[in-house]
Amino acid sequence: MSSTGFCEIGMLTEEITIQTDSNSTRDEYGEVSPASWGTHATVWARPEWSSTGSGEKLTDDLVNSKTRVDFTIHYLSTVTEVMRVSFESEIYNIRSIQREGFKEWTVLRCEKFG
Repeated sequence: MSSTGFCEIGMLTEEITIQTDSNSTRDEYGEVSPASWGTHATVWARPEWSSTGSGEKLTDDLVNSKTRVDFTIHYLSTVTEVMRVSFESEIYNIRSIQREGFKEWTVLRCEKFG
């Protein structure tokens, strides 16, 4: 980030793919299950891994690690929290979206369990 708190264009050095659920279905309980994911956009980003907030949780006697990463990209108004990010063969769920500057930057706050 620059001294103003925003990313410089030259810092967007990693290519990510933002994916959207292209054909979801609902089960008998009303739960949505994505059938397949399609490409919404392929963009350049700056990944920043969280030094805090990542960790582990216990689920059904299994330890699941959690990784949090923020992807800063050029402003993209069409991205939503129901989408996900594919980066280096890993899938990250978008948990929140922060827009910075006047239509300059979008920060995708993501996490993955693995």
